[in-house]
Amino acid sequence: MPRNDRFKQQTDGIQINIWVSHHGVNYSLHPDSEDLIQDRFPNARPLPNVLLGYESKGEFPDRHKPLWEQMATMLTDLTLEQIADLRGFAIYNPETEKVVWRWKPARKRSTA
Repeated sequence: MPRNDRFKQQTDGIQINIWVSHHGVNYSLHPDSEDLIQDRFPNARPLPNVLLGYESKGEFPDRHKPLWEQMATMLTDLTLEQIADLRGFAIYNPETEKVVWRWKPARKRSTA
């Protein structure tokens, strides 16, 4: 079923939406990304969301950034290689409508 344009995924690949609160950040897959994962990897069992806490809002994004690749693998139930097959992932904040961080797979070098 087509989604309202306002709720369409805003990034390429997998979109991980974040919701920032006073106690931490909730990470969840955009519904279009869930569909993409299920279409390409039907045995994957993505998590509905993951919450990472912090002591104060000022710690975000620095405290969480080192964990984002791991966060993507936990949320999607995919390896980084599988995520690369889907063109990487982006951490997206729907409230600010901005990409906070993007992971794109390294380009393969030709051996010719």
